[in-house]
Amino acid sequence: MSRWKRLWHQYKNDIGYRVRLSLYLSLGINLSYVAFKFVSGIVYGVFWLDAFAVYYLILTLVRFLLLSHMHRNRNRQNQLAEFRRYRLCGLCMLILNFALFGIVALMLVQASVTDYHIAMIVAMVAYTVYALSVSIIDLIRYRVYERPLVSAAKSIRFTAALVSLLSIEATLLDNYGKSEAFRRGVIFMTGAGVCLCVTIMSILMIVRAQRAIMILRKDSMYKQQLHSDTITK
Repeated sequence: MSRWKRLWHQYKNDIGYRVRLSLYLSLGINLSYVAFKFVSGIVYGVFWLDAFAVYYLILTLVRFLLLSHMHRNRNRQNQLAEFRRYRLCGLCMLILNFALFGIVALMLVQASVTDYHIAMIVAMVAYTVYALSVSIIDLIRYRVYERPLVSAAKSIRFTAALVSLLSIEATLLDNYGKSEAFRRGVIFMTGAGVCLCVTIMSILMIVRAQRAIMILRKDSMYKQQLHSDTITK
């Protein structure tokens, strides 16, 4: 079997491999989008675009940590470590959500800009469609895959998609909104909804991880006690 056939066979049959490949691809795409957002913020003097760039950068780094750990633990030998990483991802998302609150507030305070280039808007729409599509596909494709790091990757990607929606909405309202009051009202409602959704998702991740860690620790202690009793006898 040739190398390409082996890789294709692995891609079709190994869910973990597909997830790792997806993380690598999204890593490159997100880093490119981070650079695009940051430069756009500088060009137009819109600080919340730069803030979103930093937010995406942190999400990308969290994805990279997931990717590196999945590669080291590809045989799922250390479930306790995976759930700890899963809990850490939940904590990171919860902390980042406070930053997201700040970004939404900045969007409300800063006056709108009405001269965004059409190429910038098209690029942002294209990324948002990509992020939403991939997020939905992942949620459907890996819904029965119970590995915690896969769940964490899906949650992070879904968060990025929601934030992308918020970002493109604000951009379109800046360019085509009828009034400043209307713009601020829509951004406030959408931003509050996104922040609430991410908060609930993060808390559920932390709670699920903590419960799993406690069960695994109890199981480990029971096995150690059983092994000790066996040696004693």
